[in-house]
Amino acid sequence: MDLRTDATKTAFLRCHRLLQQRLREMQDAWMIRKAEEIQGYADRNEMKNFFKAIKAIYGPRMKGTASLHNTSDRDIANSEALGRALQKCP
Repeated sequence: MDLRTDATKTAFLRCHRLLQQRLREMQDAWMIRKAEEIQGYADRNEMKNFFKAIKAIYGPRMKGTASLHNTSDRDIANSEALGRALQKCP
């Protein structure tokens, strides 16, 4: 590598490190504010706002799963059949 490449790489790494540090600080500050907000909802027994704030952090929950079908298109319901099906997977 020549001197310009070394200088460019060093400058990039320094900027990258500073950017990552600033991003972590911003994320930490957001999480602290959100935790205080959620704690306030819990203290005031505002369950609707409490769960709304929790959902903002974790996202909506998954609603069910897709059913697993065998070759004759019937649902595989018990765990033994599921175990056998998973063993056949490559």
